[in-house]
Amino acid sequence: MKRCVACNGEAFVETTEPDEVTVAGRTFTGDVLAKRCATCGEVYVDAPALARFELAVATSIADAGDVNGETFHYLRHALGFTGAALGELLAVPPETISRWETGQQSVDRMAWATVATLATERAEGSTRTFARLRAMQSPPKLANSVRLEVSPVGLR
Repeated sequence: MKRCVACNGEAFVETTEPDEVTVAGRTFTGDVLAKRCATCGEVYVDAPALARFELAVATSIADAGDVNGETFHYLRHALGFTGAALGELLAVPPETISRWETGQQSVDRMAWATVATLATERAEGSTRTFARLRAMQSPPKLANSVRLEVSPVGLR
């Protein structure tokens, strides 16, 4: 950002801005990186920092294990998935995702755990489970013989 959209100013000061999210009756608060216009005070929240805050909230939800439609919806939102995209990844119709999120149907515990793992891993910078789910959609053909090198570290 080069200019403030409110006053056209060019000088910005690094700051933090408080953020708050309430999910399933629990309120999460934190400070998010932002820039404040030095001329008019307009605040611009850093989008990647906001995404990290949302993933931190998702990780806390995942760790609490509160399986319900509202927490499932928040996890999906924090991951940036549409209902259709998540349904495809989990091999369920998008209507099922909608029913889970609206409370018309109980959330499948394994689907919730999978989405919670996706959120936790994303927060940690990993995409391992996501890559496995994608591979399951069109599995690659493995060779008939595969040699693996296994490190002896940690083995007793």
